Amino acid sequence: MKSSYLCCYLSELEQSRHQESHLRNKLKEKAAARDDIKDKERNAAKLKALLS
Repeated sequence: MKSSYLCCYLSELEQSRHQESHLRNKLKEKAAARDDIKDKERNAAKLKALLS
């Protein structure tokens, strides 16, 4: 009985780690996209300043 409980617990733990890894990757992607947007906004502001 303890063995099956331990096996189930370890399986849930592995699933949780996988979910955590997936969520961390999504956060990294969103942060990179946000940085890209900020860079584009800065470049647009620089271009606008040069053209005026």
